[in-house]
Amino acid sequence: MSNRNHQPRLSIHARLFIASVCGAVLLFSVSFLVPASALAYSVRGSSGPGLRVDAGFSTRYKNGNWVPVHIALSNDGPDFSGTVSINTTNGFPQFGPRGASSPPSSYQQSITLASGAQKQITAYVPVYFGEHGVTVHLLDSSGHAIVSQNALLQPLISGATLIGVLANQNTGFGGLNSVQLPSPGNTVILEPLNASSMPAVAAVLRNFDLIILDNFTTSSLSREQISALQSWIDQGGALIVAGGPEWQQTVSKLPAGLLPVTISGTGMLPAGTALLPVNGSARAGGNTRAPAAVAVSLAQALPGSQTVLLAGTTPLIVQRHYGQGTVCYLAFDPTLDPIAGWPGAATLWRALLLRSAGDPLIENNLASAGNAPGQSPLSNIETVIQALLPNTSPSPSLLLVLLLSYLIILGPVRLFVVRIVKRRDWSWRIALSAIVVFSLLSYGLALYQKGTSALSGSISVMQLGQNGAPVHMKTYVGVFVPSQGDFQIHMPGGPLVQPSPYDLSQSGPGSTGAQNTVVMPGSDGSDVGLQNVSIWTQNTLISEQDLQTQGGITSHLTLNTTQLQGTVTNTLSYGLSDVYVLLPGVSISLGHLAAGQTLQIDQPVQDGGATTLADQIATSSGVGVSYNPGNDNSLKTPLQRHVAILSTLSGEANAQYGQYNGSSCSGSPCPRSPMYNGIFSVGSVGVGSVISLNGGPTIGTGNSSDPMLLASAPATLIGWADQASSAFNNVTVNGGTPTGFQEVLVQAPITLAYSGALNLRAGFSSGQLIDAQGTNLQVPAPGLYGLSTGSMTFEFGIPTMPNAQMNGITIEVPSDITQVTNASNKGGGGGTLSDGNHLQAALYNWQTGSWDTMSQPPTISPANLRPYVSPEGRILLQLGNQDPTLGTVLFGKPLLGLQLTAP
Repeated sequence: MSNRNHQPRLSIHARLFIASVCGAVLLFSVSFLVPASALAYSVRGSSGPGLRVDAGFSTRYKNGNWVPVHIALSNDGPDFSGTVSINTTNGFPQFGPRGASSPPSSYQQSITLASGAQKQITAYVPVYFGEHGVTVHLLDSSGHAIVSQNALLQPLISGATLIGVLANQNTGFGGLNSVQLPSPGNTVILEPLNASSMPAVAAVLRNFDLIILDNFTTSSLSREQISALQSWIDQGGALIVAGGPEWQQTVSKLPAGLLPVTISGTGMLPAGTALLPVNGSARAGGNTRAPAAVAVSLAQALPGSQTVLLAGTTPLIVQRHYGQGTVCYLAFDPTLDPIAGWPGAATLWRALLLRSAGDPLIENNLASAGNAPGQSPLSNIETVIQALLPNTSPSPSLLLVLLLSYLIILGPVRLFVVRIVKRRDWSWRIALSAIVVFSLLSYGLALYQKGTSALSGSISVMQLGQNGAPVHMKTYVGVFVPSQGDFQIHMPGGPLVQPSPYDLSQSGPGSTGAQNTVVMPGSDGSDVGLQNVSIWTQNTLISEQDLQTQGGITSHLTLNTTQLQGTVTNTLSYGLSDVYVLLPGVSISLGHLAAGQTLQIDQPVQDGGATTLADQIATSSGVGVSYNPGNDNSLKTPLQRHVAILSTLSGEANAQYGQYNGSSCSGSPCPRSPMYNGIFSVGSVGVGSVISLNGGPTIGTGNSSDPMLLASAPATLIGWADQASSAFNNVTVNGGTPTGFQEVLVQAPITLAYSGALNLRAGFSSGQLIDAQGTNLQVPAPGLYGLSTGSMTFEFGIPTMPNAQMNGITIEVPSDITQVTNASNKGGGGGTLSDGNHLQAALYNWQTGSWDTMSQPPTISPANLRPYVSPEGRILLQLGNQDPTLGTVLFGKPLLGLQLTAP
């Protein structure tokens, strides 16, 4: 007892210390049990800026395109100034340096948010190779992320067709939703659009295979949105415009000349009127005619349009090429009764989809062919830019003088001075001084070289729009930097700037794979920050914009028997050099075309053979086709540079290196791979498209396989903008203008008239796919078709030629398709490939309403023309096969020729 009574007691300070330690241990232990998110939430607090993000079109996007990112910002804290940063991955993950993932790119925009403010912004970012999301950060003024959110993205799978719908109501599209496309696995996805979701950039609209404008208030769209729609069509998009009782609000704000008709009012079609045009399917039975009276808009087809379906004098379906795209007008509204609930609505929509979108609706079983980085036209562009960059290494004579001076001072001069002054100690002093002086000179030369050897080269392709559409310009810029570090590049033009997905800087010997790219659009262009750039690397950037320009190219040309006659006028603000008029198989040199000049033309036309137009230009200009775009020594003159660029843009660069579809070939150049068609607008694969003149040479016109020709244009003019022009701004690097070059290729569609006795064949008009039925239907490459059993139907439209007498037609079907050997044949023939000579061909007889069997391809030429041309100028060709043992039958896009006499 006495011992317990005399135990020492802890002081109050010791007890407090022990309690504090126990509390700290308890708090430390509990902290491991609390979720990190709860801790982060408690640290961040509940006030301040916030964001909500969604990307794509209901998260969907088409691979390799610009996608919209919609960001809703709010601020319930103090005033905020910072940056919105959208992070993406750009490039091939599987081909990154040393197998690493591709470096990220950030697309940033400065913002300010007042206390209590809300703001909506829309940014556009490029997404490649199946990305499934982007990350958006809200950065403060110090660059620290205070809020972040991921936005889901879903790439469209192969066979999915994305259709944008501009309509005031989303009802009545049941028939469209139930459409069965030719390939069983293909699906139709509808994306509702309105004034808030409609992109204002044509490049973003490329995610859509088709856009439908139906009972929509177009006046709610901004001028930029209307211009984007027009540019998208001009660049190859497809638009369906429905008329009907509400046609005025639908078409009132569309650009003049966009529609293929002029609408004057409304009327009624009686019950029983045919609503489906003749195509490959049988047009019989009750599901092809109106079940009741139908309200329609009354219109008159414009010159150059193709009337597909006519009810008396009322055009019901009219189609027209607009630039490289198409616009289809429908006189009735298929979303209104009685059409909306009509059993034939799905068949009608299927016919409209195939007529408007065509090839993309057929499964592409060769989607992965030719996509390796080494076969990409973009990677070839980078190689040519690198070859064209000037050599800024120190002059060999300067280095030689420096070395000789150093040796002379160390040798004869040193000995002479020592002998004169008679002091041996001066020997080492002179040697040391020479070492110091020449070291300083070498170091100064290196510093000067480092400061002036940043190089920049750009290649731009400017396609002049048709019918008042904006000019489309795409620029490829290569920036070569001699040292490591960060570089700031200013790109003039629009906001769509991205690093190349095939950027050579990420795979070079000095690459670390840690480079980041930051793009910030501005009012006068975009600023691109290259961070952690490796030494001696070339960084390739791609910019794209649609712009309104003053002037253009106007022509009054006539193909008169064996001569091309007329005038070409340049109303642009700058001159063009190395100008050519291009037709399929024909290139005609015009030389230089100054600004404001009208050039009189009277030149013979000569067939260029089976070579590409780029090779024809190379041969006729004396450059030759054996040049190597990667060899500096072969690119000394502007003409040589132009030929090398044309070859690369046409997709021929791989052939110059002895590679064709991944295998070696002999000769120079190798044939161009049909797996891609370069940077130009894509054409078709097949035989050369030519015109055979009576008693004269063979020349080309109309649509062709050569990618240098603009689709749907009778002829194309190309030329290179004069370098003295101030119409194009230069790229700057770190605030200075680097040494380099700038080449701007102008492509312009020109009109063509005809005179005399002409045999227009194999290219005057190319067939348009309007129907497909059967098994293993394929479009493995642009302009290349395949099927196992079934049929494909193509339509040709004959333009109106006043006072011209048609004497016959000839259809060429490219049938000996030997280039493609790695086709993926799903479900047919055990991998067997057959050429188009095995197809059965038939022409639709408009007088009997039946199909007449013709001779087998490649040439189809009926003895009697009249039964096979409709009153509206339509010709229908059906190609089929019913023998499954042939496997997959491959053939090219059919080409129509005419024999006529024009006044």
